[in-house]
Amino acid sequence: MVADPVVAGISFTGSVEVGRAIHTAGAPRFLRTQLEMGGKNAALVLADADLDEAADAITAGAFGQAGQRCSATSRVVVDRSVHRELVARLAERAAGLRVGTGMDTAAALGPVISAERLEACLNGILLATAEGAVVVSGGHRVTEGVPEGYFMAPTVLDGVRPDSYIAQEEIFGPVLSVLVCDGLDDGLRIVNSVRYGMAAAVFTRNPSLALEALDRVEAGMLHVNRPGVGAYPHMPHIGAKESQYGPAECSPQVWDFYTQWRTACISY
Repeated sequence: MVADPVVAGISFTGSVEVGRAIHTAGAPRFLRTQLEMGGKNAALVLADADLDEAADAITAGAFGQAGQRCSATSRVVVDRSVHRELVARLAERAAGLRVGTGMDTAAALGPVISAERLEACLNGILLATAEGAVVVSGGHRVTEGVPEGYFMAPTVLDGVRPDSYIAQEEIFGPVLSVLVCDGLDDGLRIVNSVRYGMAAAVFTRNPSLALEALDRVEAGMLHVNRPGVGAYPHMPHIGAKESQYGPAECSPQVWDFYTQWRTACISY
């Protein structure tokens, strides 16, 4: 498809590796590409945040659709002064989420997409614990009530190091890593320490800190005191760094990809 001259452009959603391969293969003929790729999205929780509000929003952002959204929250960077309180809230909320099929109206989480994805989640947790992280909720496959399928308990990991595998690489499942920071500058340093930049959220009662964080976070879709997920058809769905290449999805910006701009000057 990339090499076929009939194809004028390719819009792709998936991994960085495949996106890069598409762009590289199409570059000799200047193929138009729109690439939405990986993410390692963070929620930055500052010392003055409403912790119940933050925990509710992070739970929704991390575990909705079993964490299988490009903008799903997979990291929490929390100020040291409120770290323990937030972790307790996150663990309680994760443990209270019901895992089940789409026929179970009480279920909050369905399965991950495949056996390979389930294995990747479990292996990621094993590697995280080997690197010093602690499982405070979940961390295992769910079979009770769902003997068939690839169901994963919503997982919260504490004590995660910024340079560890689980903090750097996309898992694409219901696995949430908690990292500790000391203030806004340190928090932003950790948030921005990954190669991805899809989405981010900040939790604070201080409008000035919120605006400063929005200005300095290296991500395309930003949220304040709300889940770090969600896309709207009238607004650009776009990332930064290795999460996005080319025009945004959604919003009038998609016209730049699916149409050809021309300038016509007519005298009559």
